[in-house]
Amino acid sequence: MTEEHTQGAAVDLEDERALVLVVDDDPLSRESLAMLFAHHDQDVVTAASGTDALRRCLQMDFAVILMDVRMPGLDGYETASRIHARPRSAGVPIIFLTGEAPDLDRLRAYVIGGVDFLLKPIEPVMLRAKVRVFVELWHRRRQVERTQVKLRESEARRAQEAADAASVLERRRADAALSAVLERQALIFRTVPVALFTRSKSEPARIVWASDNVERVLGYPSSRFLTDVDFWRSRVHPADRAEALGALAQVNEGDTTTCTYRWHLADGSWRWMLEHMNLVGEPGGIPQLYGTCVDIHAQKQMEEALREANEALDHRVAERTAELAAVIEDLESFSLSVAHDLRAPLRSIHAYGRILAEEGGPTLSGAGKHAQDRLELAVHRMSQLIDDLLRLSRVARARLEREAIDVTALALQVAAVLREREPDHPVEFVVAPNLTLTADRGLLLIALENLLGNAWKFSRPVNPGRVEVGARADDPSVLFVRDNGVGFDMIYANQLFRPFHRLHSMDEFDGTGIGLATVRRIIQRHGGEVWPEAALGQGATFYFTMAPRAEGSGFRP
Repeated sequence: MTEEHTQGAAVDLEDERALVLVVDDDPLSRESLAMLFAHHDQDVVTAASGTDALRRCLQMDFAVILMDVRMPGLDGYETASRIHARPRSAGVPIIFLTGEAPDLDRLRAYVIGGVDFLLKPIEPVMLRAKVRVFVELWHRRRQVERTQVKLRESEARRAQEAADAASVLERRRADAALSAVLERQALIFRTVPVALFTRSKSEPARIVWASDNVERVLGYPSSRFLTDVDFWRSRVHPADRAEALGALAQVNEGDTTTCTYRWHLADGSWRWMLEHMNLVGEPGGIPQLYGTCVDIHAQKQMEEALREANEALDHRVAERTAELAAVIEDLESFSLSVAHDLRAPLRSIHAYGRILAEEGGPTLSGAGKHAQDRLELAVHRMSQLIDDLLRLSRVARARLEREAIDVTALALQVAAVLREREPDHPVEFVVAPNLTLTADRGLLLIALENLLGNAWKFSRPVNPGRVEVGARADDPSVLFVRDNGVGFDMIYANQLFRPFHRLHSMDEFDGTGIGLATVRRIIQRHGGEVWPEAALGQGATFYFTMAPRAEGSGFRP
């Protein structure tokens, strides 16, 4: 079994094979799991790290993921969180595998979307059975998609036949094909754990039709519901009965109602059920309630566990909030004090360096002059770092004074300063006209200085460089700064805004690693967002807003 699964040309949905992703940093464990799940209708893809797994999920769709918890770098929980944060892989079921399992680890696994949590060593038969369930669910989902495709094709064919006055024989063939599709769809409905039934509108507690899998969900054969008018009512918990009946009785034609209740099983236990009902008018007849019922007992138990955990967490947060407020105030005072205390020795070092250069310059050796130059550079970098830290601290404390700002003029002002500072660097600045924002002018200027300064800096290897400031066509409230410089790998995008984190060495590009952290703090203080798009060697684009965005106002990559 290879480390990669290469996708070839597009395959027909009928022949599509399910993919199982195995994520484990131990080569022996990876190979063992890969051999365990090799099957004629599924393929196994392996990943040796969390980063490797994220790349796989960018390239392929998986039926289920087996995730080792303890891995260097990104552990299983962080990897799973990032996988589920991506729309393409948000719904992929993840089974966690680990050699140890504290209770908090189990809760964390389920909270981030895990479907199971297994301890090593794992019984192969049990693990194969669990994986097989998700592979079969994946195949059934694909089967529903194929059914929907065939339904659309059948409907289009029938419409074309009507438009062309097709023969009766052709219409019968189309009807037969549609009947076959509907029969297969009915078969699918019988396999899923959902009970289907019809209720009388005049007597909501009376069930007049029930699907074959009612027994699978509610624990009783459909005949019990059809022959005993009061059977459903008698099995609903007395405390939930009035509310459930009231919801069913008040639904209007064309509306949908939902209700939850505890259901009494034959073994004496109670389980939570969720029912969806629609009131549909029958041609020439009395409207009836059509609905579904699913078992949500596990979800209710999880909600209760989360509620208790949240109450405990709220209590702890309340205790820590006061402590953190005091600590933050002390840290701000400390940063100002440290910055002041550091400047004094820096000034002395700088002064002694100048004396050495002026008085001993003619007699200094080449190595001595090199050391003196490095001393000057180190003092300059340290002074710049102190300034950046103080700026970051002031950004967190500054009072916001919002006003309408001409962003076009402000960007051109920053560009002029950059050109004056480094006239030998050929850069084409393109700033869109009429860009405006409502923000704090001083803080917005700092953010633009950092964003445009980075674009200028990282476009140095390109001749000519190009820096563009504009707004997205689909959402003018989203502005961007784009360059054609060195770019970066999007895997590291979330690390860019951390203080002191750099993707390039000081020998490649100067800087302190504070700039983007300052940008994010400024934008977050305005209630906005900032996010990048980039590729190695293809430049980078930083999008940002300076206010909360309305839902549905645009797409964030």
